[in-house]
Amino acid sequence: MFSVFKLSDHISSKEHNITQRSLGPLVFVFTGSGNVSQGAQELFQHLPHEFVDVATLPKVAQKGQLNKVYGCVVTRADHMIAPYATVIINGVYWDARTPRLITIPDAKHLLTPVHKYDMPGCPTLPHRLVAICDISADPGGSIEFMTECTTIDKPFMIYDADFHTSSDSFDSPSGCLVCSIDNMPAQMPLEATSQFGDLLFPYVMDMLNCTTELPFDRLACRPEVKGAIITTDGHLAPNYEYIADLRSARSTSV
Repeated sequence: MFSVFKLSDHISSKEHNITQRSLGPLVFVFTGSGNVSQGAQELFQHLPHEFVDVATLPKVAQKGQLNKVYGCVVTRADHMIAPYATVIINGVYWDARTPRLITIPDAKHLLTPVHKYDMPGCPTLPHRLVAICDISADPGGSIEFMTECTTIDKPFMIYDADFHTSSDSFDSPSGCLVCSIDNMPAQMPLEATSQFGDLLFPYVMDMLNCTTELPFDRLACRPEVKGAIITTDGHLAPNYEYIADLRSARSTSV
């Protein structure tokens, strides 16, 4: 979260660098209404932001402010949204019976240069769409040109719509940044692991010194550690004997 807060301060600063001007107003479009999309929106809200409706996207994309980012949550009833998006956060479920969010021809159209900025010292941004975070991670699915998931070690790739190729090299002069990690839920933020470690650390030595050779009622360890033991000597520990009753009740009902 520290990097998110730093980014928030940078965006809200009154002194905008030339790269921000070349990007124009940053518009994040969110698809989906489940926990995936809601989680992405929750993180987004740590930035200086404003949520807008679909009808105002064309105006925001052209004349929006540079000291904040814009968010728009779209539904299946909305169309022609991608031309106004800087970043698309895709969190919808997809299967072969449903239409795609962005097809390969769509991508080629979106990533075709429309205009160029005359800004010395700043690389030209040929198209508005900069990045797609495909959290749904369905190869060849709702984002058709995403044919291979990225990884935690290499989370990003650049998609070249002209040649329909993807590369993890950032040397490409154009393209769209794609992040689509299929095992992203396995990741934990640094703050979460640090907090968990801080809470667990006081009990580590007690767990190591808690010998399994003694009967359960003679174990000399903290009540918290002893209370966390579910099975002992091939049986359920006293605090968890109710599980056997639950199993019996379930077997009887079946």
